[in-house]
Amino acid sequence: MMDYLDVRRYDPDDDAHRRLAELSREAHRLAANDQDTTETQREIDRQAALLWSLGTDELAAITARP
Repeated sequence: MMDYLDVRRYDPDDDAHRRLAELSREAHRLAANDQDTTETQREIDRQAALLWSLGTDELAAITARP
């Protein structure tokens, strides 16, 4: 599956990659302390959309929450 997706290996020199890693650590920290991760998850979505050059409509379509 990964052969067909545009998912690059983590590059510690890439600002976007580092930011996503920081946000992931923050989300895990919040979850471990039974705190709300909603805003952190939304920021992860926004940063991933930037990394993959997704537009606002595309991001909204894939992150629509019921």
